[in-house]
Amino acid sequence: MGDLVGNPAAVPWIVLRTVVVYFVILVGFRLSGKREVGQLAPYDFALILLIANAVQNAMVGPDTSLLGGLVAAVVLLVLNYLLGLAAARHRKVEKLLRGKAYRGKVRRNPPK
Repeated sequence: MGDLVGNPAAVPWIVLRTVVVYFVILVGFRLSGKREVGQLAPYDFALILLIANAVQNAMVGPDTSLLGGLVAAVVLLVLNYLLGLAAARHRKVEKLLRGKAYRGKVRRNPPK
């Protein structure tokens, strides 16, 4: 039963690690220029799934308990909610988080 519940003393470290990983991944996706899920190619989606699997250990460390996984999931949900709330209330935050979709250079008069 102890393996299922885990160590409550590890919770603050799991929270800290999850917050750090969340913001690193958020910055990485922001720098990649993808604005919406509809702009993701299949290989982008595969990358997201692989990153999720890769950073799981970075968030919970050696803690593979139910408590560790639930704490990481709750922290991610709370961070996502708070960022959504901040984006809804502050235009600068929304602009920073959403950015602009990359459209490339548009030529008005193409050469003949």
